[in-house]
Amino acid sequence: MGFHPSIKSLYPISEAINTIITLLNPIKDMYWLTDQIILIPNGKTINKLYTVNNTISVFHDFKEDKINGISRMVGSADGKHLALVSEE
Repeated sequence: MGFHPSIKSLYPISEAINTIITLLNPIKDMYWLTDQIILIPNGKTINKLYTVNNTISVFHDFKEDKINGISRMVGSADGKHLALVSEE
């Protein structure tokens, strides 16, 4: 049996920890877009995890040759921009 990473929530007051979803592959980063959507990079693709029902779909698939192996993501304070770090 291999290691499967998971995304968990922590409630500071009660200190309760709940598993949101167990992932099949390790991830380098993720970005909480809203209280129900998490963006997860995977190669040239950014996947969208909808936490209400744990479904994963493609948010965006980059076709550009210069974008590979997305390793970090950060969103602007107003939620309108997403910055990425990737390999060339």
